[in-house]
Amino acid sequence: MKNILLTTTALVALAGAAVAEGHTSLTFTGKVTAGVAREGGAAEVAATITTLEQQTAIADYADAAMSVANNIQVSPPTTSVATASADVAGVIAQFNNDSVVNPANKSANDSQIALFQNVLDILSVGAGTAAVATGDMETYAEFSGTVVGSVEANGLTISGAISIDAGTGYDFADDDGFDGAKDNGVSLDYVKVDGGAMGVLTLDKNDVAHLVDGDDDASGDVKYTNDFGTASVALVFDTAADTDATAASAVAASNTSTSANGNAGDVSHVAAVEEVKADVQWSVKVSAPIGEAATVYAAFDEEKGNAFGGTYAISGVTVSLDSKLEALDAATSADRSNTLGATFVSGAVTVGASFNTIKDGNQWSLNGAYAQDGMSFGFKTDEAEKWTATAGYELSDAASIEAGVNYTEDAYAGLSFKF
Repeated sequence: MKNILLTTTALVALAGAAVAEGHTSLTFTGKVTAGVAREGGAAEVAATITTLEQQTAIADYADAAMSVANNIQVSPPTTSVATASADVAGVIAQFNNDSVVNPANKSANDSQIALFQNVLDILSVGAGTAAVATGDMETYAEFSGTVVGSVEANGLTISGAISIDAGTGYDFADDDGFDGAKDNGVSLDYVKVDGGAMGVLTLDKNDVAHLVDGDDDASGDVKYTNDFGTASVALVFDTAADTDATAASAVAASNTSTSANGNAGDVSHVAAVEEVKADVQWSVKVSAPIGEAATVYAAFDEEKGNAFGGTYAISGVTVSLDSKLEALDAATSADRSNTLGATFVSGAVTVGASFNTIKDGNQWSLNGAYAQDGMSFGFKTDEAEKWTATAGYELSDAASIEAGVNYTEDAYAGLSFKF
């Protein structure tokens, strides 16, 4: 909050200086959205631990694990996956509670907890997920705006921006649903120093996307851009220490039969390992036009991530090729991601398609759009059958009515205007 107040004060000061000296400026742009919407549902994912043999294995493992300690009563899980999970979680809670009441028992209790946690992990591997019902229609209304203040000094243009966000919004494009009311809707966007021929320096702590792996968890803090002839160069740097020199690949949880105490049903559990993003400290990208119809680019980062590609336009068709190996993929020797795309524009109609070489069940996508006389329609789908349909009508240059629905039954209809 202190930083926000200081930033706001600085921008107000810039506004005063603009009036007094004429060398500064303060601009404000905003957008309001309002309407009705709902969040879509999800189909049930069946549990994979369902057979009597598997349930017996879990019960046998629980029997071997539960040497009764400190008069805690334990019953082996022998029913459904959901009930068994609740039973084991309850036992773990009992041991934790006893450790609080009787600190002398903590060491023995921790040993028991570790055994029962393993059982709980086994159950979680195949517990599945319940169906999520489509939500009810609700209203949403959100105001968002950006204030930018700038000042010219010694050939430099120094600017800063803050965002203002109030109300409850609805994000249909990313399938995020309602974002909830804001407790504090003011945030600093960036501070920027534009030196003209010297380039542009942007400071925005932990909020600058890297140039190969844009979704890197350890986002950059500083970005520098400049043009050299027809080529454009960008450099992103993270000021934090580089903590992950290599990236760990994701490993699925699994169960393995053992014979620890002679029972055929005994199992051991290997916990899942989540994907770990490489902590990229710097990344760089160079792009340039080739003639009047083509552009090319190449990007690299500290953790051996790299990307290159380009576009070529002819007779209303734009063809693109993008090839990327992110830092995590480079560290785990994963396959390179290559995407071929094409877009065709003819009057009010736009049609596009793309194909990716990674065999993940979602290699191709199609999209189409129509826009004329203020009316617009759009549709896109892919191999995974994740489709989206949208429609809109422009009431003026600044206001429009829009609506959409997708494969999860997310749906909205509302009004949007900007100023």
